[in-house]
Amino acid sequence: MTDKFRFYPNVYEKSVSSEHKSTDTIPTSKLRIVYTGGLAYDRSATFFLAPLEKMYNENPEISNQLEVIFAGDADSKNRSVFKNCRLPFVNWIGNVSFDESLKLQQSAHYLLAIDFPVDEPKDAMFFLSKLLDYMVAGKRILLLTVHGSASHEAVRDLKSDVCGRNDCHAIEMFLKKALQEHTTGNNSYFMNSTLPEIYEAEYNSNRLYSDFIEVVRSQ
Repeated sequence: MTDKFRFYPNVYEKSVSSEHKSTDTIPTSKLRIVYTGGLAYDRSATFFLAPLEKMYNENPEISNQLEVIFAGDADSKNRSVFKNCRLPFVNWIGNVSFDESLKLQQSAHYLLAIDFPVDEPKDAMFFLSKLLDYMVAGKRILLLTVHGSASHEAVRDLKSDVCGRNDCHAIEMFLKKALQEHTTGNNSYFMNSTLPEIYEAEYNSNRLYSDFIEVVRSQ
């Protein structure tokens, strides 16, 4: 039955991309990492905060070099995580509007995405919708997911860093690399100037049009 199926992904729009790129305002004083989206149950900020805490304990001066913003709803378990967080450069601001979310993404150097806690790549089929917003923002992505997941496949052609949610060492290495590039003023390291066409709305509407024509002609 495979010939009867066509796959169409969630998409971004070029017009939206151009609109928000025009308001690009990257800060220069600190490396800004932004996460926008919900956190619930075992999908937690803990995976990211643990290596941050290790770095801070080893070098408290990173509080002058780094700021981390989490925006979005969180369940009681994750609110407790933020409440107990003692890192002075981490801030959870709660729910924000969609426009505010886009502005936060544009203000970032590095965008954080935390996938659902699934360990088998064949089972990790959920495409994180925020990745489309992150593509439009045009910023480097740090994605915590199992290698081979749907989310991992989505960022393969982007400037992105991908590692398992429990891989503290890899997360720490990516953060140290980002801090180094920011310190040297290498802004291009954090920019995704080319968007993957396969997730673009017009590209997929043209595909759908062609498929409809093919079906009609086949009848």
